[in-house]
Amino acid sequence: MEIQGMGRDLKEIILKCYSRGLYSIPFLSENDIQNLAKEVCREMEVPGEISVQIVNGLKSENISLEQFSQTSCQVLEAHLKNLQKVLESYFIDNNLKNNGKLLSMINKNPQGFVSLLYFLSHKNIKNMTTSVSTLALALKDSKTLELSADKSNVKRIAPLPEPQGLQSSFYHLDTSQTILSYKPSTDVSIFEPLNSLPHPYKGEQIQIASNLSTLCYYKESILYKFELPSLKASYTQSIKNITTIDIRQDSNILIYAVEKKEIIIVDLANFTILFSYNVVDGTVEGIVWHPTEQNMFASHSASEVTVMIWKNSFSLNAPDWFKVLSFGAKILSIALAPNNPDLLAVALGQGKVLVVTISDENTIFNTNPHTYNTMMYSPNITVNFLTNTYLLTSGRSQNEFCIFSIENQTKLHTLAIQSMTHKKISVIGKSILIAGINDPFISLVNISEINDCLMFSSIIDYKLSSNIAIAALSGSNRFSVINRTGISVYSLLGEEEESKAIIVPQPEQPIEKEPDENSMIDKMCDIVQLKMNKVSDKINNLSKLLWVKTPIQDWSNSIFEENLKNTTKVVKTKTKEASDSTVTPAFQSSVNEILLQVTQNFDAGIKDFNEKDSNLLHELEIINREYEGKLTLFDDIIKIFTESCNKHMNQLKECEETMNQRVIALGGEKKTVRIQEEVNVLLAKGEFEEAVLKVIKNPKDLYAVLKVMNPRPLLASQKLTKSTVQKIINQIETLPPLDGQLPEKQTWLESLSYYRHN
Repeated sequence: MEIQGMGRDLKEIILKCYSRGLYSIPFLSENDIQNLAKEVCREMEVPGEISVQIVNGLKSENISLEQFSQTSCQVLEAHLKNLQKVLESYFIDNNLKNNGKLLSMINKNPQGFVSLLYFLSHKNIKNMTTSVSTLALALKDSKTLELSADKSNVKRIAPLPEPQGLQSSFYHLDTSQTILSYKPSTDVSIFEPLNSLPHPYKGEQIQIASNLSTLCYYKESILYKFELPSLKASYTQSIKNITTIDIRQDSNILIYAVEKKEIIIVDLANFTILFSYNVVDGTVEGIVWHPTEQNMFASHSASEVTVMIWKNSFSLNAPDWFKVLSFGAKILSIALAPNNPDLLAVALGQGKVLVVTISDENTIFNTNPHTYNTMMYSPNITVNFLTNTYLLTSGRSQNEFCIFSIENQTKLHTLAIQSMTHKKISVIGKSILIAGINDPFISLVNISEINDCLMFSSIIDYKLSSNIAIAALSGSNRFSVINRTGISVYSLLGEEEESKAIIVPQPEQPIEKEPDENSMIDKMCDIVQLKMNKVSDKINNLSKLLWVKTPIQDWSNSIFEENLKNTTKVVKTKTKEASDSTVTPAFQSSVNEILLQVTQNFDAGIKDFNEKDSNLLHELEIINREYEGKLTLFDDIIKIFTESCNKHMNQLKECEETMNQRVIALGGEKKTVRIQEEVNVLLAKGEFEEAVLKVIKNPKDLYAVLKVMNPRPLLASQKLTKSTVQKIINQIETLPPLDGQLPEKQTWLESLSYYRHN
């Protein structure tokens, strides 16, 4: 196979290498292949990785020169085809609408040509080739692009799309840098929605959840269901005090919490309640579905995460399995890993992010991704799994994003948005929707695999017609927005592409086969297991009381194992008897005997269980009475202690007023200016010199200000003059800080001394 217009040239290159005396035999060894492949790629000015592909295609010991030439042509042809597709993607309508720089370059040239050198500055092109001649060779047979006569410029063959004003601003991010700083663009026209629906929002608390086909919107005690993208209202339900909701991305199954105490799962097709569970301890602060496990979800309270598996098999009011994990700190957000039901990510209040295994509660990843002054930014941190091995975190009021490799325990990429306004984000797959609160600007960040790592690859800025209250991704190419006027759906595709978008079909239900005699014994075992599981569910409900969980589980396991062992023995015996007979009535009689034995064994187990259940309830009543008595005593103690504290507080206030009067009588002045508030304002504005001078005479206030600053970057950027530095040193040496006032005292002294002498 030969590359069109180039196969002969490639063979000439190979023959030229051969004629140089590099090889003296008509067959090439593996080392010869490697050297010759590198020589070919050097002549073609393509990356050395292509030579690796050539060598991988030629693993035989004896390869002729003709075979080598043919395989090299195949590999290089595939490389040029990929390069052609990438170049053509720059000139499609959607990209030109979003890429103002490329569009302006096309309009500046009378014939619409753009220099090929412009594309070599892009990372994705640079990874494939560094040669203009190779770009020209890749475009030789393009049906959408045309080369100039000197093969150094390219233009689009089809006419440009009608100018409508840039509805978005598109940027390719530089993935060669590990830390990116980005300022959102505001110089764009209004981005028009695909569909809108008047639905006034007056500032009340709202909740939103969306997938590709459905939008659920909760406000004023009513849950609305809208079909996407038409925004046709298909269902409403009156429900009071919903605090959090989430919807599965692959089906219309909704989960929500009522009054932070009850978890409910409903099928949105007919709003049938599939699962209802009252939380015994704590409150539900958030709920998330597992991305790939159909019946798995997790909820979290202030310091605990509960992971549940629900199959709707036996009981409406109890999960089939659950696990509680305690973290001893305030939980901000949680995430479950796709295709791995054992991984959980948790963001904690002190800025820590953990990844733990649910089964054995082992921490496999621990990091503090976002450090900043909490007087300027919100301390909230979110976590999301991009894949099983990559984690996304956001902080600094959702203006900073980090990608971590869990396997390598490293931070791979950081994207910092130059903004101090609070944001809300929505993450689906490898797309991040960043919405400003109470402003009309919204951004979409795309994450791509580059050099075998996930990195931030591009960002698109949009401007909407009114300020945003809340927004959510509805699939990777659509997002929904709630604002003061109503609900809007925006498509990142054109209207034609949107009409062709494929809705993910519901999974087909398996067709049940008619039972035959060969499977009847298996079904009998299933019946036994089913009844045992029903008893197990009841045990699990009672075992939620931590102080009686272990003895109940031990007792239930021993009882079930014994009954199941006896039942299995009977089933095996009757199965053997039935297999010796060839008459169907005899087989039916054996089955009837099996059913009788199963029923007798099961009834014995239920009777034993009911006795234990009665004893347990009696013990529980005794425990509750003791517990209520202790609570009453504790309330009395608290009441007495509160009264005593109030009495002493009143005495202290009287003493304080007396002291203030004496100070005024002696000629002193009451402080009327709140120094700390002025210092906080100066710090927020970045006026660090004025903030320090404001409190330089008060050691306590000075150390409180120094405590929130990082000395080395502050002094390196010359934010403090040398006279102020000397005053700080004098104060620290004269009245050293007490324990805890300035933990980084030594770092400050070293940095100040170094800056003073340099």
